[in-house]
Amino acid sequence: MKVLLIQDVKSLGQAGDTKEVSEGYARNFLIPQKMAILATSANIKNAEIKKSKIRHDEEKKKKDLLLLAEKLNHTSITIKRQTGENEKLFGSVTNIDIAEALQGENIPINKKAVLLKEPIKTLGVFDTSISLASDIKAQIKVWVVKE
Repeated sequence: MKVLLIQDVKSLGQAGDTKEVSEGYARNFLIPQKMAILATSANIKNAEIKKSKIRHDEEKKKKDLLLLAEKLNHTSITIKRQTGENEKLFGSVTNIDIAEALQGENIPINKKAVLLKEPIKTLGVFDTSISLASDIKAQIKVWVVKE
């Protein structure tokens, strides 16, 4: 019996694949668990349309992220902090502070996307990485200045 997989099934295939399976496996497991549907021509056509739409949406999202990365590469932000002796900061500048400063510049970035090895504890200019996707990263300059 031919079925169209709706979701990934371990040891069988990925969502969108058409597979030949035994009738019992299809009727007793795959179809009731909503892992697959019968592979009719209409269902296959609908799956192809959904695949192309998903592919198009992913390409658009990646293009938008590349534009945002380009914008971020030319961005620098200034964070003011109080300092003590030897120009050490009271507290530190964290990924949350950097994300909030970017949101102040109308650049919505999640705090988890800001990659800091350790919090910034001194005045100066720091190159900071922003991870927009697994393969798209940007660099911004963070200026930490005395308040």
